[in-house]
Amino acid sequence: MGRIAKRWLLGGMLLVALLLAGCADDGDLVIVHEGMVGIVDHPEEIQTAPLLTIDYAMPGVTRTLTLSIFSDQPSGGDIAFDPVRGAYTLTQGASGLLFGVDRLDAHRPEFRAFLDFPLDGATGGPILPLEAVIVSASLNITVEFVDFAPRVPVLLDLVRYPVSSGLSAADFAAAPLARVVFDILDVDAGRELRVDVTALVREAQRRGLADVQLRFALAR
Repeated sequence: MGRIAKRWLLGGMLLVALLLAGCADDGDLVIVHEGMVGIVDHPEEIQTAPLLTIDYAMPGVTRTLTLSIFSDQPSGGDIAFDPVRGAYTLTQGASGLLFGVDRLDAHRPEFRAFLDFPLDGATGGPILPLEAVIVSASLNITVEFVDFAPRVPVLLDLVRYPVSSGLSAADFAAAPLARVVFDILDVDAGRELRVDVTALVREAQRRGLADVQLRFALAR
């Protein structure tokens, strides 16, 4: 059983306990705001792999063009920060990524997840021309599970880290280049979720970045 499957099982058991304990005498539920989310990042499962779709215009071309780029799974990963020990744990190239606060751990470590989408065809995918004008962009991800909260507010940041050397502890809290905010709901578990990332891709294109690198963090 993989780490995400284990988290789903244990998290589900704890969530039931929290829900039962959080019911007041009048039947109202105490909402737990710190959630944890698992995202599928498995390159061999195309139907669930993270996908960046970009619509763009080119000088002299009258129609809008579209390209789709799958995540470079070996360059993605997650980072956990343990506030008690002051330590970071890096996991890169996993088939499932985590972000949010782990309420099963007494130290309550916080995870942040990272996805990488090459724009220069480095992994054999399509190339976004430098002169392209971004019309719109969307990110499709498959949510594996949502634990501890019915709604998880998400900060999705455009970040930059070296693909050659990979993630480092500094990337956990590095200043974002651009940001969008959205919610993931518990009913999204097991579903594909589409997020508007037009602002992030436009900023990456404006800066001439070779990759769109995204960080998922819990908004508090």
